[in-house]
Amino acid sequence: MKGNRLASRSIGATLLRVLRNSLIGALLFGGSTAAIAAQPDNLYVFYFGEYATGLEPQSGLTLGSDGNFYGTTWVGGANWGTVYRITPAGTITLLHAFDSTNGDGPIAPLVQTANGKLWGTTQFGGNPNCIYGCGVIFKMNTDGSGYKVVHFFTGKDGETPRGIILASDGKLYGVTATDSNSGQGTIFVLDPASGALRTLYQFRRPIGSNPYMLIEGSDGNLYGTTLYGSPKDAGILFRMTKTGVLTTLHRFGGSSGTGPTGIIQAQDGSFYGTTFAGGTGSCTVNSFPGCGTVFKYDSSGQLSMLYSFSGADGAAPYHGLIQASDGLLYGATEGGGQYQDDLCEIGAQGCGTVFKLTLAGKLTTLASFNINLSGEGPQGVIEGLDGALYGATESGGLPPPESGYTFGAGTVFHVTRP
Repeated sequence: MKGNRLASRSIGATLLRVLRNSLIGALLFGGSTAAIAAQPDNLYVFYFGEYATGLEPQSGLTLGSDGNFYGTTWVGGANWGTVYRITPAGTITLLHAFDSTNGDGPIAPLVQTANGKLWGTTQFGGNPNCIYGCGVIFKMNTDGSGYKVVHFFTGKDGETPRGIILASDGKLYGVTATDSNSGQGTIFVLDPASGALRTLYQFRRPIGSNPYMLIEGSDGNLYGTTLYGSPKDAGILFRMTKTGVLTTLHRFGGSSGTGPTGIIQAQDGSFYGTTFAGGTGSCTVNSFPGCGTVFKYDSSGQLSMLYSFSGADGAAPYHGLIQASDGLLYGATEGGGQYQDDLCEIGAQGCGTVFKLTLAGKLTTLASFNINLSGEGPQGVIEGLDGALYGATESGGLPPPESGYTFGAGTVFHVTRP
């Protein structure tokens, strides 16, 4: 979808809030509004602007210290993706348009540091040592000013970076999906003050391959997952010290799921996470059997499957979980749900869901996405200041009027917690 370049501009929008069984209002890609019948769930939806603002948000939202939400789009702007700000009332502003030399294709949530700056990554662009560029780490102000590439990946120090986290020591830690050495990915640390980056660990099969994300545990160590690697090539859960000593905690495959993605450490000290495939469901996700799972890794070192998706209740939970202020777990699946449509990207019986899960494993589906209305492929959820859940879908939504398209190019959504 990287087509004609358009000039960047800010776009204002109004959120038309709706109640269950009444009206859903939407600000469409293209800048128009339309009234549609409420879906049989408790989903609120609002859409953001035109090609200049961005298309296909393939990352979740970040709640800024100012109460606004910040996110990125995969394409749009000057063709290479954008950074945007959206208020809880639905007004969207373009903050930055990537130009390939300074980044291309952001796919991970932004991070805000103590001084208010936003930090992020793009998986392509920058150094031409890699076919599409090796990716960059950037920082900017929340008003869009001061954009600067802090690190250009070279391939040798990593390629295709995913998200970064701000740890308790003030440093940024992250992963790259691959590299030009082993090709299996890296873990790195970056000092925000100096901009110096150091590779802490380089993955090699069969230990792990294609690291997905990191978190900091209550013990100060880093915890994360790889999508692949291990004897069954189904990924691992690992712990790593900040000096780079890595310990494999669990090798996935079979009943425990395939392809672990996001993890959190909950208030009870246990780790909870998702696998994009595997489990007892009858789906096929990216050629892997199963609809995905939610797992628990406890303090005794035991991993158990907490829930297995079936398709009708969701499939392909790529973006992990959050523990909300009520102590329950919430998340999203990119496929599955009640609205089945062949246009949905993941061949898993639907366009995605938002769900609630108790720590005992009882799941409630809060919303099912419809590609023609609310979007397709939700990229995870976060909790807003009002206690509601917010997120973005990578495609779908009502298309711009007279565009000839069947559906739009992504949405930002709002779901009220019961």
